Amino acid sequence: MRHDWGMVETLTLTIDDVAADWPVPGRKDHKYTRGVVGVVAGTSRYPGAAVLATSAAVLAGAGMVRYQGCDDAARMVLAARPEVVLADGRVNAWVLGPGVIEKRLDETRDEHSQREKCWALLGVASGMLGGAVKPVPAVIDAGALTLVDRPLPPSVVLTPHAGELATMLSARGEQVVRAVIEADPVRWARRIHEVTGATVLLKGATTVVAGPGGAYVQENAPHWLATAGTGDVLAGLLGTMLAQRSAEVMVYPTLAARLAAAATLIHGLAAHRANPGGPVSALAVAQALPGTIAEVMRQRV
Repeated sequence: MRHDWGMVETLTLTIDDVAADWPVPGRKDHKYTRGVVGVVAGTSRYPGAAVLATSAAVLAGAGMVRYQGCDDAARMVLAARPEVVLADGRVNAWVLGPGVIEKRLDETRDEHSQREKCWALLGVASGMLGGAVKPVPAVIDAGALTLVDRPLPPSVVLTPHAGELATMLSARGEQVVRAVIEADPVRWARRIHEVTGATVLLKGATTVVAGPGGAYVQENAPHWLATAGTGDVLAGLLGTMLAQRSAEVMVYPTLAARLAAAATLIHGLAAHRANPGGPVSALAVAQALPGTIAEVMRQRV
């Protein structure tokens, strides 16, 4: 569906669009063909982010979720989601940064370690390592956004909110405040896409996804979704969607943006399902994902 946002033409995905695009496993599929999501999230300071991101990835239908993090967060992840694997191995898409903070004077050892892992894996996702490691799609969230200092392919999806986007632009010499970005999210999402080359999912009451094929605007989410941890859930959900179509995302430059818009739509629908018309928690949104996806798939022709 096409719309005009100011003078800019944008797209909006519908439930029918998502239903038509969602991969459905067949009898020959197994956990590796269903998509393996690698998650670097959470620290001893913010372990809940690891639980939320991995839970969303599992509940969105990933074939496997691999987690990397400190012992405290890993124990919480396994207590909440025993399906998650701590061992290294193949990964089809990475989720980097939920619950990881930018560098600070009082940082702990595990916070430093998590940021270093995000840095190294951003190099993998961006293809910076050349032929040494095959690049795969990635979601870059929260503290990992401050590590973006090089051109990125559109298979890398940045997921800032307006405040984080203002910080990213200011670091690049463009002084803009959060309120200005919120007043014209399409313009500023497109701008950071132009600057970085990455696909950009700008979170907010109006969520905008900007990529090489243009911009999507999704406004289906309830305002109750504006609560701590829901961004971690969105990152895990999107990681699964990228992992399930990893090879295609690396070939088709516009596909990551479409999947990011689809993840935004599913995320909003899950919030409605979790508690129609009332407050929701981030974990409740994650837990609503299987039923939401099943409901969407019933629209499939």
